[in-house]
Amino acid sequence: MIKYTVVFLLFLAGCRDAPEGISPVGDRSGGSKSLASKDSVSVVTVVQDFFKAFDDKDTGRIRDLLLPSTKLIHHNGAITNTAEMNAVIQGTKDWWPRTRTLSQYEFTADSSMVILGLKNEVTFSLPGNKKVYEPYQETWIFRKVGPSWKPIRIHYSKVTVERHSEEVK
Repeated sequence: MIKYTVVFLLFLAGCRDAPEGISPVGDRSGGSKSLASKDSVSVVTVVQDFFKAFDDKDTGRIRDLLLPSTKLIHHNGAITNTAEMNAVIQGTKDWWPRTRTLSQYEFTADSSMVILGLKNEVTFSLPGNKKVYEPYQETWIFRKVGPSWKPIRIHYSKVTVERHSEEVK
């Protein structure tokens, strides 16, 4: 327990320069605190920029943030690459306004790969003042491409239960 507390405290100290709204909850990076802090801020910024572009239906920005080969594994099991995801966005007729909160960041890294976990809470505003809340748990895997971190795999799961069970129903 003490080991995890020390790692947590070191990570929080290393992330004091994080952009507003970033509250990482864990770090298992093998590098220095300053490298972990810089990399954690970089990848979280990519995620935030992605969702801003996504919510704005800015497919050009999405294309710039991702690699053509980035795999997006959706909560229903469908898999798309960047071009396919952009086509889905462009073809969606009822694109409801939404608000989004990203939180509970968990950062694990080495010099060439980063895994970022987070909670993504989306509230859609539908006609008739109807609000629909959709929480997701996400895992983003990044690879170092030149000087930048690029997502290579994005997986999200819709939160449908509070507690896990192995019972067959």
